[in-house]
Amino acid sequence: MNERQLAPKANALLLAGLLAFVFLSAFFHVSDCDVGYHLRTAAYILAGNGIPTTNTFSSAVPEQPWLLQQWLGTIIFYVPYAMGGVTGLILFKAGIAVLIMLLVWLRARRLTPPGSLAPFWVVTAVTVAARVRFFERPDLLSALFFALLLYLDSCWNENRRWQWIGLPVLMAAWANTHSGVIYGFTLLATMIGAQCLEWATVQARHFARALPGIPWRESLPELIIRPVGFLISLLAAGLTVQLINPNGWRVLTVPISQFTSKFWQSIIVEYQPPSWAGEKAFFLFLAATVLLQLLTARRTKFRLLFVSAVFLYLACSSQRSLLFFVIAAGPYAAYMLDLLCFRGIVSPSLADQAGQHPGSEQSEPLGLVSGGSPVSMVRGRIWQMLLQLLALFGVWVLLVLFIFVPNRTFRFGPGLYHPYYPLEVYQFLAKEVPSQGVFNEMRYGGSMLWWLYPQFRPYIDGRGDAYSETFWQKEYLPVLAAKAGWKDILKAHNLHCALLPFPELGEPLPLVRALLSDPQWALVAFNDYTVAFLERTDTNRSVIAQREFKVLRPGDWTFPWVELPAKRELGELETARLLAFSPDSLFARTATTQLAMSSGQFAQAASNLRGILRDYPEAGQAYWRDYGYALFRIGELGPADQVFSRMIAKNQFIGFASFMKYYIALQQHDLATARRFLDRALEIEPGNPDYCLARTNLQQLLRVN
Repeated sequence: MNERQLAPKANALLLAGLLAFVFLSAFFHVSDCDVGYHLRTAAYILAGNGIPTTNTFSSAVPEQPWLLQQWLGTIIFYVPYAMGGVTGLILFKAGIAVLIMLLVWLRARRLTPPGSLAPFWVVTAVTVAARVRFFERPDLLSALFFALLLYLDSCWNENRRWQWIGLPVLMAAWANTHSGVIYGFTLLATMIGAQCLEWATVQARHFARALPGIPWRESLPELIIRPVGFLISLLAAGLTVQLINPNGWRVLTVPISQFTSKFWQSIIVEYQPPSWAGEKAFFLFLAATVLLQLLTARRTKFRLLFVSAVFLYLACSSQRSLLFFVIAAGPYAAYMLDLLCFRGIVSPSLADQAGQHPGSEQSEPLGLVSGGSPVSMVRGRIWQMLLQLLALFGVWVLLVLFIFVPNRTFRFGPGLYHPYYPLEVYQFLAKEVPSQGVFNEMRYGGSMLWWLYPQFRPYIDGRGDAYSETFWQKEYLPVLAAKAGWKDILKAHNLHCALLPFPELGEPLPLVRALLSDPQWALVAFNDYTVAFLERTDTNRSVIAQREFKVLRPGDWTFPWVELPAKRELGELETARLLAFSPDSLFARTATTQLAMSSGQFAQAASNLRGILRDYPEAGQAYWRDYGYALFRIGELGPADQVFSRMIAKNQFIGFASFMKYYIALQQHDLATARRFLDRALEIEPGNPDYCLARTNLQQLLRVN
């Protein structure tokens, strides 16, 4: 096979691999807490109720005006959910991500010569940076519209039919799908500004060189095409929204009002600037793009740079804009990477194709070597191409195996992110708790609408456009902080149930601490992330009598009741109930293990700990300590020795691990090794009475021998 035959097949294979990689990057659990209210909104509209104008779903402020701006987007996502459940929803989301990155790749390919691998490398980086925003929400559709706008504009640029007909139709459809259409208008305004600056720059250069400038009559038609298209698009978007949405054109202003509000920026995480802890890939992509710009400064494409800079500012201002920046900057980064690394090393047999292909934005000479190379050089370039193909596929496989699959926040595969979707708690509420008012932390509002509505309506959810700042500041946040008067607010809204998060690390919310210590409230359900309380009312009396946790307390990992005979029996019953309620709960599994250890059931304890360490690789050193000890007690000295050696290598409880290796060596009649590890244990903890007694016993044993 020669180069001309290999290149198209390699390109098709690479594109298929890239799209599969993108799909896998987005194939993770539903990990956004607001998905539920979008699905509930769509179900409400499709049931024939029309587009709501008030906060219909809330138990607290049902009459609060709601400027619903993504009604069509909610329906688009609801259809695959109705057809395929949660799995169908995630598959559809992954498909949208594939379309977005395909459009980015197509635009990048227009900026680079045929055969260049730069678009593949850059879209790979863009995907890794963008996947933190791959959620089952209408704003992902906004990203799709944004990528489509960029690509179509690169194809037709200043074509009048596109600017004055096609563009307005696209923007009108986008405006009724999601108010993220504001990104589209920002992009169009940026392009207009870049075009005007380019024209002014040319005029200034002509003036500086004493050359005649471009006459207004010649340049005016070209300069007005985009502005006129912008105005028509703005009018089309506004009119269609006004005619279709009962909330009117004002819904298009929702993003502006929220992004510019200091209050919403302080409350909503996605309105805050990106952080290194959560968006490392974004910052790495940004650093690489800036470096490419510096290295290719002489070949700068001003319009692309200007667009990238504007959306970089937005991305650095809010996490929600991050996806739009990488979509805008990705093709330009591919152009610069090609200039720096790939120009001149693509297949020379493609040189006759590598000029400015139809519709291409590539205008610079490609610098490809012409045909007629010796056979050895051709073979060398084929091998070079194959090596780069293997490198790309290798990178994709490594990213999937070591970044996507192990990620515990964006869990690979179909499912629901447990901290936001405590389904076992919801099932308990739906089956056993009478319908009543619930005070919930905001993150649960969307999932309550998904799984509990209408039996339980949320007090609040993530719809920032459906709850006023006053409500947040005076009726929600004070209760969450358990400030003076919080009970009065609950009473005013007739709330007798509370659904709150419980952190894996750090202090629980003040309201959680207040309810745990308040005799009028009972803890009736919890898992590793969520706690549910019921007030002791007549309605709740029977549920509390059967389901209250009196001994177990979330967050108390010391399990003091294990050693208290008066409480141990009740603790055993509550632990068994919690484990049946939430089989994957680390807290429940740990409590079960502590009971087994304290009663001498070391085989059971070892089995439990083996499962915990398998399912929770990040489990702390105490689990390894107990696992090694349990193995030792059941006579599995080899595995126990391996566990303690691992602990020493990881600097975990070195004194204890060395002491246990001393005992293992004694069992194996290796007195020299036993002495060495006992000496090390004493070196680390010289005052430990157990270690000192062991030294005395060992010395006596050595004298006897």
